[in-house]
Amino acid sequence: MAKKVFNVDEFLANKEVLIQLGDKEFLVQDISLDVMKQIDELRNSKDITAIRDMLKAILGCDEKDLEPYGLVAYNAILEAIYDNFFPDISQKRVLKS
Repeated sequence: MAKKVFNVDEFLANKEVLIQLGDKEFLVQDISLDVMKQIDELRNSKDITAIRDMLKAILGCDEKDLEPYGLVAYNAILEAIYDNFFPDISQKRVLKS
C-alpha cells in the first residue's frame, strides 16, 4: 500500500498570497504562532490603530507602508489573507450572513 504524503511546503506554496502596497509587495505564506500571539493581544485592544498593527505583524511591513490606506483597505487585506488560507470557513461565514 502506498503511503499518503502531505507535503507541507507544497501546500503552503499553493496558499501563499501576495499583497501589494504601492510599489512594494509582501508575500504571506503562513502566519507564525508569534504573530498570532500579537494578533490575539491586539484583538482585545480598544485602540483604533490595532488593525494596522495586526497588518504590520502579518505582512512584516512598516507603518509607513500602510499610511496611505485606511480601514476599508485594511479590512480588505485581512479578508484576502483569511479567505485564501481558510476558504471553507470563509464560505460558511458568507452563508451565515
